[in-house]
Amino acid sequence: MIYVGGGVIAANASDALIKVAEELGAPVVTSVMGKGAIPFDHPLHGGLAAGYFGDTVAVKLVENADVVLAIGTRFSELGTGMWSLPIRGRLIHVNVDPNDMGRNYKTDMAIVSDALEFLNALYDRVRGRGRAGIGVLS
Repeated sequence: MIYVGGGVIAANASDALIKVAEELGAPVVTSVMGKGAIPFDHPLHGGLAAGYFGDTVAVKLVENADVVLAIGTRFSELGTGMWSLPIRGRLIHVNVDPNDMGRNYKTDMAIVSDALEFLNALYDRVRGRGRAGIGVLS
């Protein structure tokens, strides 16, 4: 599943995010700052995942995910409901600021990148592979 922060909006990467999510069939949840990165009526939109303050379905999507691909997020106190967002699966953290990596959540893979550049590169890797493309993340 994909967890989206405000960095996706700041990078004007919403279209690239949607292309990747659709190709992988991956649900997308947002932090408070990431709200609006994917239309609320998109079939892959899973809601606001902000720990205690988030949507129950969105929080459960994060909690039950084998892999959380977090893009453009700092995992701030507000964005995670005072760090109550339960990330139990492998965490791949993509953010432009290297100082945010592993600061609030244990990161299995840290990628320092602009959200748009990362999503475009990821789409190039998974295009045409559909759900089978998920293997490139491991």
